[in-house]
Amino acid sequence: MEQPEVVIEGVEFPEARPRIAAALRSLSDVSYQQRAWVRRTPAADDPPGDLTTAINVLYDDHHVLDDPEAAWGPVLRNDTEVAAMKRLADLLNSLIEEKGWAGDEEYVAAPAWTSVAEAADAALREMCRPQAG
Repeated sequence: MEQPEVVIEGVEFPEARPRIAAALRSLSDVSYQQRAWVRRTPAADDPPGDLTTAINVLYDDHHVLDDPEAAWGPVLRNDTEVAAMKRLADLLNSLIEEKGWAGDEEYVAAPAWTSVAEAADAALREMCRPQAG
């Protein structure tokens, strides 16, 4: 299945958006997570990385989850993207608080993980949606 391309126009640092989108894709794709993170048998075309990589990109590198409002302009285009990141951050922060330094397999097995994956998918779809106007 072909993935839509992330829109890079309309922000101060457009080169950051593909990295953010890749991290969101990894959080939203449960079959990839099972293959690459849990069983550690990634397909040849799977991107490298794990949960820690995705978290580092979204929190530490681009701050879209630790401060979505501040990311509006530098890497997020509008209030819809900000709201989607806030939703994902709320869900992921709760799970991080609960699981702490647990392994990827424990996060993926958590009942709340489905909601995290769905929120990551929703945030990714917003980043791929053409800007109105």
